[in-house]
Amino acid sequence: MYTNLTQHTVYLCWHKRDLSCAPHHLRFGPAYTVASATALIMVRPTYVMLKIGKQVDPLKDPYCSWMYACTLVGYLLLGFGTVWAANLWGKLRRFALGDAKEV
Repeated sequence: MYTNLTQHTVYLCWHKRDLSCAPHHLRFGPAYTVASATALIMVRPTYVMLKIGKQVDPLKDPYCSWMYACTLVGYLLLGFGTVWAANLWGKLRRFALGDAKEV
């Protein structure tokens, strides 16, 4: 599911006509953010699957906390990258200012 969201974000960034001459990091920033989020989110489920398959030993408390932190940061980055890719802030600002025709 997350890799599909990453692919869709790359597609949106690739086809942004208004940013076609923008620097690479501005045009593809949302794609890099969502791709990083996907990797961070998948840390915990990957560990759980390996633990169920008895391929890894159970982790102690500090490492479990780091896994949960990776997941939390991943979800925050996922939200930020999605809002950035959809240009949601600009659309909400135009709507709030009464210029709803362009939203």
